[in-house]
Amino acid sequence: MLSKIESDGRLYQEDAMYHLVVSGEEALLRINSHGNQVLGSPVLTAFRRLTEDTVVWDRGARSPIPRRQARTALHAAAVAPAREC
Repeated sequence: MLSKIESDGRLYQEDAMYHLVVSGEEALLRINSHGNQVLGSPVLTAFRRLTEDTVVWDRGARSPIPRRQARTALHAAAVAPAREC
């Protein structure tokens, strides 16, 4: 998962799930309360622990991205000139 984030700049949950299915690791997936297949909690917990200093969650894209990319986006928003009304 981390190598995909490093190479593509983000990782969509669907891509991670597809990889697990193709690898025969469907046991790492679960069905959420809406009936959708999602990454299991142990996978997400392990990923967060391994990447807490290097990866953050991008709410808008609903995918993890490298921390440096998030800082750049926040910096750009902070220095953008205010719009006049």
